[in-house]
Amino acid sequence: MKTEIEKLPESKVRLKIEVPSEKVEECLEKAYLEISKSLKVPGFRQGHIPHLVIEEKVGSKAIHEEAIRFLVPHAYVEAILEKKIMAIGKPEIKVTKFAPGNPAEFEAEVTVVPEVLLGDYKKIKITEKEIKVEDKEVDEMLKSLQKREALLEEKEGLAETGDWVEIDFDGFKNDIILEKLKSRNHPLIIGEGILLPEFEENIVGLKKGEEKEFEITFPEDYYDNDLKREKIKFKLKLLNIKKVNLPEINDDFAKKISGGEDKALEGLREDIKTALLKQKEHEERVRKEGEVINQIIDKAHVEIPSLLVKEEIDQMKKDLGEKLESQGLKLPRYLEHIGKEEAQLEEDFKEEAERRIKVSLVLNCIAETEGIEVSEEETEAEMNKAKGENAAASKEHVDIEQARKYIKIVLKNRKTLDKLLEYAVR
Repeated sequence: MKTEIEKLPESKVRLKIEVPSEKVEECLEKAYLEISKSLKVPGFRQGHIPHLVIEEKVGSKAIHEEAIRFLVPHAYVEAILEKKIMAIGKPEIKVTKFAPGNPAEFEAEVTVVPEVLLGDYKKIKITEKEIKVEDKEVDEMLKSLQKREALLEEKEGLAETGDWVEIDFDGFKNDIILEKLKSRNHPLIIGEGILLPEFEENIVGLKKGEEKEFEITFPEDYYDNDLKREKIKFKLKLLNIKKVNLPEINDDFAKKISGGEDKALEGLREDIKTALLKQKEHEERVRKEGEVINQIIDKAHVEIPSLLVKEEIDQMKKDLGEKLESQGLKLPRYLEHIGKEEAQLEEDFKEEAERRIKVSLVLNCIAETEGIEVSEEETEAEMNKAKGENAAASKEHVDIEQARKYIKIVLKNRKTLDKLLEYAVR
């Protein structure tokens, strides 16, 4: 069998494959046999009908099509294995020559794993940050725990800063209600800044059951692009007010927070400091990995196929759909809420999808260059660890092989990033 390879744009190749006449004859024999099994001809047993009779009944075109159905898949797989082509997705096949007693020819156009041109990743440099926990950070955590243990007491009179309140509100843009600025029985503590300060200020001075209308202009740096610098009218109703009684931060408080352990306040402070330190170490690791990834993908060149981008966008949509369903919301309803069509959502995902693919391909290429591998023992240990950390999920039906492949990829990426961090901080 002869195979010629032609490189095409967007990480595609065209294979021109010639199959020897002997293989063509073999596939024709299979075609005759397969057709004769379902053909009923008086005087002949099914599966034992002469070729000429079969041709008279179904025509040579049908026989050739059946032979091509046997020949093409086998020859295509043989060609990509022989030429070590990393094909992605289904090929587009075009048969250019097929006749009994002659070699057959066909073309296969297919997307391949893109070639990655790495930059000099060994020369990347990042700066490490000093990790420490200040006393004021421990104090802030203690205050957060104090608020969590607060007791709420019914209150008469007007709402003040520091009170717990429950509200209904609707936001209007050009007199049209916005679903994302609508809430019922919404709890908050006035002054904590969970909502915009200008919004919370308008609750102060209201009494239970009172309603109010007001306008605020959203800031330029607001996270939602659709609301930046927009003037929004709100209708608000105060449903409930409660006074927040905070417990005193002392040894008794420390004992309660520690689940009844005989722990003094200083012991709780040390525990908080240790937990904050671990959190900061994790955040610093994530920051360094992010910097390293940004640098290696800036140095690398990859032509990302549209097929991979589409697959990644589909996966991102699936992940979003599952997350929304866990919150009792369907994707179409969510799109209605944010005022977008599915095509707009896909366009929003496109840049991130391309980045994810590039990161994956570049990390994989570096792992191959560095000879980084993950053993079966390492994979098994990580799987057992995952089972132990999530015992409930381990009881559910899980595709073990898919989980194993995923864990192997995660471990390989982790090892690769470890190696890159060695180069970056030495």
